[in-house]
Amino acid sequence: MNAPITDFILIAVTDPLLIPEAQHAAAAASAEVRHAVDPREISRLAAQARAVVVDETTAAHVASLRGRAPAYFVGNEPGPLNYEAALNCHAEAAFILPAESRQLLETLGEVMRGPEEATAEHCLVAVVGAGGGAGASLLAAALARTAGQHRADEAVTLVDAGEFSGGLDLLLGLEQQPGARWPELRLGQGAIAGHELRAALPTTADGVAVLSAARSAVADSFRLELAAVEAASESVRGQAGISIFDCDWHLLPRQAQHVVVLAAAEVRSTAVAAQLVARLAADNRRCHLVVRDRGWSGLGLGEVEKICHADAVAQVPTSKKLAAAVEMGGLPQRLPRAIEATCRQILQAVGQDV
Repeated sequence: MNAPITDFILIAVTDPLLIPEAQHAAAAASAEVRHAVDPREISRLAAQARAVVVDETTAAHVASLRGRAPAYFVGNEPGPLNYEAALNCHAEAAFILPAESRQLLETLGEVMRGPEEATAEHCLVAVVGAGGGAGASLLAAALARTAGQHRADEAVTLVDAGEFSGGLDLLLGLEQQPGARWPELRLGQGAIAGHELRAALPTTADGVAVLSAARSAVADSFRLELAAVEAASESVRGQAGISIFDCDWHLLPRQAQHVVVLAAAEVRSTAVAAQLVARLAADNRRCHLVVRDRGWSGLGLGEVEKICHADAVAQVPTSKKLAAAVEMGGLPQRLPRAIEATCRQILQAVGQDV
């Protein structure tokens, strides 16, 4: 009788440089990770795993096993890969690490989600502020709220991916609602399907599930790391809909199909935005520049676009009433018309029909 398949990925890798790269990719794919180099342990676990990651020292042994999980071959930069070893173990694909870590992560994510969830159409948008105080959290929440109201039949998730965030649940008036926050989740210790993750989160009246930071008056041992953000990205991508990630730059998930860079129309913020836009272009990421006008801004829209070498997809207008409303009671369900129109422009720019 076949051994039961469980939700872990076996890292059968001996190269000390490859081990952490492979483990990170597997953990970010919302998988429990098990590492084995002893042939007997590999034989036992390979039949139970969802996938086996091998290198050239373990490939031959894995090739000899019957009824094992699909194998994925990894090798070190700069290559070339040992394609003979990869072919002999019937590897599904081969990757050079760390150069192709993103491709390995995406492949393992599809393995963990399974064929039904892997085909779900999901748009993942990251919002990054060009410097502090640009208003990225407010824009991310407004985008999620707009998407939720115009696409009520699809899952909308808002993710707080800031290391020292005050909590997006506060911004949306959910601070008293039960539901999981970042410290309660154990992403990477086993796959969490998109619908299961959303079911665990507090949700607004208009259907936006919010994964938020927690707050404490004492020092907390929890630290939000990129692996957890990418694991959340893999989970939400398994369900049709849209997710908005409010991100610090260093916590930007590789799975984000679109990155919105929010720049205030001021000299320092625009200088930061120009660097972010250039970095994203170098990484072949889809970047969408959005400019915020604070009323007393020192630069015009055209000047910001010229400095950033990018056209803005939208301009966020000043709204004193909205700022006061957010401070007193959170982001209102009914957004000011100008803000909603801006959000619709941005969502249309990332391919969403609203």
